[in-house]
Amino acid sequence: MLFVVLLYTARTTAQKVSFEGFKKVNGVNLYCKVVGEGTPILVVHGGPGMNMEYIEPHLLLLAKKNKLIFFDPRSTGRSDIPADTTATKHQNLIDDIEGLRKVFGIKKLNILAHSWGAKLAVYYALRYPSAVNKLILSDAVPLNHDYDSLQAAYSNNRSVAPELKDKKFEIMNRHITVIEIKQRLAFMYSMYDYNNIDKINITYPENYGDAQIALFRGLTADYRKYDNDIYPVINRIKQPVLVLHGDADATPVAASVKLAESLGNATLIRFDKSGHFPFIEEPQHFADEVSNFINAKK
Repeated sequence: MLFVVLLYTARTTAQKVSFEGFKKVNGVNLYCKVVGEGTPILVVHGGPGMNMEYIEPHLLLLAKKNKLIFFDPRSTGRSDIPADTTATKHQNLIDDIEGLRKVFGIKKLNILAHSWGAKLAVYYALRYPSAVNKLILSDAVPLNHDYDSLQAAYSNNRSVAPELKDKKFEIMNRHITVIEIKQRLAFMYSMYDYNNIDKINITYPENYGDAQIALFRGLTADYRKYDNDIYPVINRIKQPVLVLHGDADATPVAASVKLAESLGNATLIRFDKSGHFPFIEEPQHFADEVSNFINAKK
């Protein structure tokens, strides 16, 4: 019976890969993977510094009805580390989204962005409004610092929760790097079911250290420009936006409510059995909401 279940699962989640490799974008080789068929959606994953491998396997249900375009931003995953020490500024990452749109021949982008990637997607929509069709912002980082103390308090409370003690100890004693231990613990504190932490595929390429140094050198160079409160100006984004929020996320729901209200043309959907990763904890619900939104007429 277990074999039958596993075979069925494999058949229902496996999707056609129409491209996997590198695309030259703004002079940099970006690693891309295109999965599924249907309406195209560019996936902008979180970070900064993560790669597509933590999110791609969990969006295969969505790939049943849509063509998903995954990519690793410059200085992450398998993409190039630019020789220019300032070539990983926010503006470069934003312009690379536009470059991908052109490379893949898409007139108007549908963008699914998660966590910190949602901030890039918002800035992209502000900079290239005519190139956007629809946005999906899943568990977006807040666009100002009003929620910092609430996020910190939530994570601190979860870190000492008695029910997480054994799992926390087990992770801390795994034969993995210190940085992976820290990331897994941070992610675990922002999950509805802490056991789902083991569903996240966290990988580190051999050049991870050099890539991180290069990435944050660039991000720091124009940090002040992109660390402003932009809630007052995002109403300039007129395209339909779907805001998704897992109720067990360390980011309070108030931040997602403010995001949706500030955008104006936005719908907020909450996932009551998810935290920061609703595509992991409620994958079918997530896929249905996104696909219905993308494929609905405006």
